[in-house]
Amino acid sequence: MLIAQWYITMRQGTAGVGHCRSPVLSVGLASVVGALSLPFLLGCNELTGGSQSLPAGTLNPAFYNTPAGALGMRNAAILALENVLPTYLIDTGLLTDELDMVVPSTGLIDMRTLPEASLQTITIGGYPSDIDYSGLQGVRGEVSQAVGALATYDTTAPPALRGELYALDGYAEILLADFFCSGVPLSTLNYQKDYTYAASSTTEQVYLDALAQENTALAMTSDSARLQNLARVLKGRALLALGGTVNVAAAAQAVAAVPDGFQYQLAVQFTISNGSVVDLFDQNQVTESDREGLNGLPYLSSGDPRSAATQPFTGWTPVKYALAGFTPLTVADWIEARLIQAEAALQAHDYPTYLTLLNHLRQTATVPGQTTPLDTLTDPGDSPGDSARVSLLFSERAYWLFLTGHRQGDLRRLIRQYGRQEFQVYPTGQYPAGGSYGTDVTAPIPAAEYYNPHFHGCLDRDA
Repeated sequence: MLIAQWYITMRQGTAGVGHCRSPVLSVGLASVVGALSLPFLLGCNELTGGSQSLPAGTLNPAFYNTPAGALGMRNAAILALENVLPTYLIDTGLLTDELDMVVPSTGLIDMRTLPEASLQTITIGGYPSDIDYSGLQGVRGEVSQAVGALATYDTTAPPALRGELYALDGYAEILLADFFCSGVPLSTLNYQKDYTYAASSTTEQVYLDALAQENTALAMTSDSARLQNLARVLKGRALLALGGTVNVAAAAQAVAAVPDGFQYQLAVQFTISNGSVVDLFDQNQVTESDREGLNGLPYLSSGDPRSAATQPFTGWTPVKYALAGFTPLTVADWIEARLIQAEAALQAHDYPTYLTLLNHLRQTATVPGQTTPLDTLTDPGDSPGDSARVSLLFSERAYWLFLTGHRQGDLRRLIRQYGRQEFQVYPTGQYPAGGSYGTDVTAPIPAAEYYNPHFHGCLDRDA
């Protein structure tokens, strides 16, 4: 049985139930890395007090109280993030215009009808997005434990090791804020202590916390240019999500030092080969979209190499994720940095710089399978609220950042920051299987979070 299940069972059978018992957080912590998650359970008083014996075959917790154990916990935290990303990208792709169902169905996320579970009907695993939520919250817990272990047991390790984890913690929070409704609790699993439940945070508060993580990362990674650039791009992303003239200008400033060519990537698996090939797109009957729901971009029919796809089954799989085994997923890079600068220039009405930056990417950024630069863009010219220029910018973002977890946040920003309506940016109109698309722009927080006594549901389901 999973350690998380064992843990919950033990908690339910001992005095003091409730302080440590958090299905959302504990399942997210333990389900990915197996035995490496054991240190995250040590905060419970009965276990640290020695009143319960460990299950047969379980490693002694002292194994992790070493420099090697601390490094292993750091690796486990990154592995947890790598494991949650494929399903997160698929689920957010379905909610937006990036992915569609191979066989039209009444899929909950694809139709954008995700009602929040009520207090009276608490179920765990009720929506496809639930696993994304528990996984990202689990990453936060794993990072907290790894940071504590490195600080305690590997005091000679460079601070940048912990700085990287702070940067990735902020990244996980950005992904939570992008996808889920306002009201995500930022509960914590304190190192070798108990859970601290938190009340719901607004979407803005989650982005602000992510920004704080990136600032901490910047302070701790001064000896690593690569990790400094990771934190700079993620800081810019958080500031861009917060919006407003001051924040957008600060976002551009944050990424200004990121050099052309920078990339920070993780290894993920969309296609797994172990005697037989298992394709997550095929398995979930998911295909790359093309002009989905009136508003969707022509990812396939445009022939744009940035969204190139192959057809290994009934539907289309993005080329970037079609290889069996591990493939690189870009978390942050120089392309995003230049896009952030272009958006700041647009908001400042510096149209020459805005266009120059977009064309700089098209002329110099490498596109797999493309041997010549992309065509040069022209300024679409003045329009009410610069709507034509905004549309061009977000189209370029959609292709450069295709299926990397940015589109959901971008569509919400078009509503929240640029005054567009949900039916103007998300798939809308008649659904292929009959009926119409829904109107949701966020996923609900899983019902399991109601075990948190301070959580009382989504604050709102707006963008």
